[in-house]
Amino acid sequence: MSTIAKEIESDLNTNPNIASKSLKDKIQQKHQIQVSEAKVRRAKTVARNKKNRDFTKQYSNLRSYIDELLKANLGSSIKLNVGPCSNPSIPTRQFKRIYILTAVDVDGNNCMCPDAFAIVEAECSQSWSWFLKNLGDDLNLPIGLIPAPEKVFPRAEHRFCCRRIHENMRQKWHGNLFKSLFYRAASTTYVPYFNIAMEEIKKLNLDLFLWLNEIPAKSWDKPIKACLEYIKEYMTKRIAKVGKCKQLSRALDTVCNQSLG
Repeated sequence: MSTIAKEIESDLNTNPNIASKSLKDKIQQKHQIQVSEAKVRRAKTVARNKKNRDFTKQYSNLRSYIDELLKANLGSSIKLNVGPCSNPSIPTRQFKRIYILTAVDVDGNNCMCPDAFAIVEAECSQSWSWFLKNLGDDLNLPIGLIPAPEKVFPRAEHRFCCRRIHENMRQKWHGNLFKSLFYRAASTTYVPYFNIAMEEIKKLNLDLFLWLNEIPAKSWDKPIKACLEYIKEYMTKRIAKVGKCKQLSRALDTVCNQSLG
């Protein structure tokens, strides 16, 4: 990877649509060196290709990641489900699903309770059955008595792995240009940047734009390891928020009791 590509990597992660001229000006101002815009454009291509390779590499590191999670969170339950590769001539198995249950949440009595989540190939009866069976095994629940998930968890978030979206997409819209534009939209972190990326897709192919628009943008998820880290961070913030609410509630109770006294 070139020096310039390494230099602009973090900028591309923050803003994938940043102009080459802006990157060139930033490099010249920071390092006091002259660099051509053409070199910056080539470096952007190198950095983006590396990012796409990193997405694939995360799957190969998944077992090590699971081992670290189990060491750090004793008593957790993690089930990894793999299947045969789409190419029958390749013996390597590929990721299908992962289920994680760990005690990271706080219930109404201020006690730790387990949270469970899964990343699956698609939201279907088969993947829901697999998730609920694992949950039932861990919590000793009679799975036959559990109602439909949408009735039990009406506010649950549903997300789709970008790799799976792209696999379905490339059956009709294949090629590096479509792939690059899709991942550019998927990697944005702000709505305006996402809309700009989607407009580029719209200009290139209206049918693809309409197809992607049927998938809610908030449901586009990150690469596998980054996705797991996002969920972990989300849960941590939620616990902290619950803790602050309880502290405020106790403080208000104390004030009320003192006033009544």
